[in-house]
Amino acid sequence: MARRAIVASLLTTIVGCLCLASVAEAKVTGFVAQGGDVTCLHMTGSGLPASLRCDTRRDANAPPKPSSCTLDWGNAFAMERRGRAARLCHGDTVHGSATRRLRYGQVWERRDLRCRSTRRRLRCANRSGHGFVLRARRHTVF
Repeated sequence: MARRAIVASLLTTIVGCLCLASVAEAKVTGFVAQGGDVTCLHMTGSGLPASLRCDTRRDANAPPKPSSCTLDWGNAFAMERRGRAARLCHGDTVHGSATRRLRYGQVWERRDLRCRSTRRRLRCANRSGHGFVLRARRHTVF
């Protein structure tokens, strides 16, 4: 559990750094899925690894908040091109940051990151085979 908290903190820091980077240094693209319940941003540049963050409007089945998390917990997920995905401890949101719609049956892909939207879920995975599945009542990190 401590490792997950460390990974979540690291991913939050990376996302924060990318958000503060100038537009010339960072490239941010994204999409809205699941009828507007999920927003995802893909960030590259600024000398940091490419990452994908997805926020849901619901914190379905979130495990207990780690004691190290003093911010929001349960509805934000992130991963890089390789390695494990994580649920984030965060003080911000990516909702409202993307306008492109990922319709049911469509796939979004950037290098080693891939998301597929169906009526029942949004499944995102990386090159290592790790990722997350976001459903209306259940979110899973794998």
